Amino acid sequence: MGARLLRRGDTCTLGGGIYPFEREHAKELAATILKAIRRETRKKRPRATPAGIITVAIISTWLDSILDPPAPPMLMDAQTKEPLLFTMDTYRVSDWPALEDILAAQDNVEQEDENVWIWAESIDEERYRSLARLERLSTGLMEVECRTTGRANAARKWLESLAGSLLSHTGRKTEDPREKLRDELASRPGPAAKKHTSEIPLELQREIISKYMTDHYTSWPTIPLPALNGKTPLQAAKLKTYRPKLVELLKHIEQGEAKRAKDSGIPAFDIGFLWERLGLTRE
Repeated sequence: MGARLLRRGDTCTLGGGIYPFEREHAKELAATILKAIRRETRKKRPRATPAGIITVAIISTWLDSILDPPAPPMLMDAQTKEPLLFTMDTYRVSDWPALEDILAAQDNVEQEDENVWIWAESIDEERYRSLARLERLSTGLMEVECRTTGRANAARKWLESLAGSLLSHTGRKTEDPREKLRDELASRPGPAAKKHTSEIPLELQREIISKYMTDHYTSWPTIPLPALNGKTPLQAAKLKTYRPKLVELLKHIEQGEAKRAKDSGIPAFDIGFLWERLGLTRE
C-alpha cells in the first residue's frame, strides 16, 4: 500500500488516505518517486514539490491498479508442481467394444458410469489420485481430460501403449482456470444492478468524485509515471516513440471511467481536456 507520512516532532502522521496496490509495484514506485524528486529539485524553477510528486505518484499507481488490474497468479497443480491448465485431448476410436475390454482389464482404471472411466494412481492402500478422465462422447469420439499438459502427454503415451491400433489423436484444447474465473466474475451483476444503499447522497458523491478527478488530472500531465518509464505525460507527448503509448494510456483511462460509471451509476469523468493539453488526437 502507499501513503504519505508527515513528521510532527518525534512522531509521524498520515497525510491523506491509504492506497492499496500490488506488492511488486512498491519498489518500482519508490524508485520513480526518488528519480522524479531529484529531477525536479535540479531545476531552477521547480513546478512540483516533493510532497506533490509523492502524492500523485501513489494515487496514479493506485488508479492504474484499478483500471488495469494485474492478472491472477498462475495456479499450480499441488502434485506435479506444473501450471494448472485443463487439457482436453480427443481421439477417434475404431472399435469401442475392444477398447472397453482393454480398459476393463486395467487395475488402475475405474468405470465411473456407462461412458466415463477414470485412470488413477495409488497414493496408499486406501486412497487413489485421479490422473485422467476418459469419456465417450455422443459423436463417438473419446475425450481425455487432465489437469495439466504434462499429465495429458502422459495419458496419451499410456493410451497409445494400451490400444494404439484402436486410437487416433484428433486434437487438443486447453482452458486456463483463471480465464474461467474472470468470466464468472464479469458475468455477475455490478453494483449498479443493486439497490443504492450508501448513506452519502448520490449528488454529493458525484461532486466529491468530480472534484477529486479534476484535482488529480489537472496535475497528472506533470507527474513522472512508471507506465511512461518515469517520463511525464507532457514529456512523452513531445517524443514520437512515446506518443502511441500515451494515447493508449488515455484511452485506457477513458475505458476505466466508462466501466466505473456503468458500475456506480455516476457519470464518467471527461478527460477531453487532457487530450487537448497534450496535443493528442484519438487514433
